[in-house]
Amino acid sequence: MPLLVNCKNGIWMFKKDNFLVGIVAGIIVPVACFWILYGIKILLGNFFQIAHEYSVTKLMFVSVALNVLPVRYFYVAKNLPKIAMGVLLITVVLIVTVVLSF
Repeated sequence: MPLLVNCKNGIWMFKKDNFLVGIVAGIIVPVACFWILYGIKILLGNFFQIAHEYSVTKLMFVSVALNVLPVRYFYVAKNLPKIAMGVLLITVVLIVTVVLSF
């Protein structure tokens, strides 16, 4: 059974509230945010000769903190609590992992 369904206006929507979709979204968002922030850090350092004042640990914390946005979107705006709980579970796991690894 597919998790996504195509609506009449061409936007893909979630067919049902699924915990697995929340886990996947909870992993994708921080990883994408980290690489975007890391790329900005590298570009600023290389092109503008700005000192690298942000460590990788700080970038990880910011990336994980930005995972609150999908939680709010799925829980409040779309009323999909299982997806929001999946994202929240991954957020807590990532916070514990970052804190314990550094």
